[in-house]
Amino acid sequence: MLSAAGIAMAALGRNGALGGHGLRVILFAGGLLYPVLSRFYEPEPTEDRKASYYYDPIKPSSG
Repeated sequence: MLSAAGIAMAALGRNGALGGHGLRVILFAGGLLYPVLSRFYEPEPTEDRKASYYYDPIKPSSG
């Protein structure tokens, strides 16, 4: 969706600032595509992940 918006912006503003911003949106979407797809086939998190939450730094003091 983001790259489609970038393509539309680049097409509508070919020689202007809108075209440059469209190119930036396309590059940003392409840059986000790699980290998202590289983790696509990783296993799902385990159910016990909630038990290992580190709460001490934000725990209210009882004093």
